[in-house]
Amino acid sequence: MPSTVSAHSWTASGVIFAFFLTSSLNVSNQLLEVSTVRLIERAICIRDFDGMSFEDTDESICKTGSVQNSLAFTIGWLKAFDAMPG
Repeated sequence: MPSTVSAHSWTASGVIFAFFLTSSLNVSNQLLEVSTVRLIERAICIRDFDGMSFEDTDESICKTGSVQNSLAFTIGWLKAFDAMPG
């Protein structure tokens, strides 16, 4: 007759493993999302201010309303496309 203690410990360790796996995937996704947003913001900033190179771009210049509006619009579409199945 199988012991219920071993089945319970397998279930508890499986839940703990699933929790840590999900948590680590969420953290890594958040870290990637921050860098993606910064890259998109930098690209929009360079597009809006002609004559700037990628290295010369100052962060404070990219915080203007027009750049942030374009960034919000682009991120909104990116989230919409990410939510589509397939």
